[in-house]
Amino acid sequence: MNIKKKRGQPKIDAVANDQVPNLLEAAVVDAFRWKLYIDGMLLKKKDGKLDAWDIASILSGYGIARNFQKGVDSQKIANIVNLVELTNDLKKSSSACMILAKKFKEKNLTANNNNKSIPLSAASKFLWFRFPNRWTMYDKYASAALVPKTTFKGIEKFNAYYNQLCLRKFTKVCEKIESIDTPKCVDIPASKIIDKYLFLVGQDDKARCRSMKFLSCWKDNTLPERCQSNLDKLICELKTVYEKAPLLHSDS
Repeated sequence: MNIKKKRGQPKIDAVANDQVPNLLEAAVVDAFRWKLYIDGMLLKKKDGKLDAWDIASILSGYGIARNFQKGVDSQKIANIVNLVELTNDLKKSSSACMILAKKFKEKNLTANNNNKSIPLSAASKFLWFRFPNRWTMYDKYASAALVPKTTFKGIEKFNAYYNQLCLRKFTKVCEKIESIDTPKCVDIPASKIIDKYLFLVGQDDKARCRSMKFLSCWKDNTLPERCQSNLDKLICELKTVYEKAPLLHSDS
């Protein structure tokens, strides 16, 4: 699947209406795959607090251990993350995420402490596990869907990404997805579906084609029929909701 965009145009606004159904299906399947892999067991906590085991699982499962010192004390990270509170105000939450990333640096927990960069993506992932219904993760592929590569870098790109999510009514889109009646066995946070949708859009054309082929094979050859059927119900409902405009499109 090729997405043909104009120079300076956000990739997501170049998604054609007839491309939306396949992207939505792949996003839901990938979100469910991550639920089975790691998300599901960590999102079961009632108080939303993370412990050392949770942090170690996220570091390993999401490949972000490289951002921290070798053998870092996971409980120290958990203690800092658990102090953060997020609201439905995405701009305020992104500021809180940035402060958290800087705190890791100040506490000498990060790798390459002499480097000016701060672990924004890692911080966003920890916070998602505390606030899955109010927040979404930050990574280079998801941000590439909303922020043209040549426009911003580093912290500016991070801010531009969440500003775009605000402009495109991220919270309302989440609420719309959450209003869909789905079987409990395929219950997936709306924010994760959005994250995976953006991830796919943000990839280059060849990588996106590989991802979508892999996800299709994974669904067809791994999941039991009943599970596939329940997943298909959610996918069908999402396609109906977004048949007129792509998810998070400027006209959504």
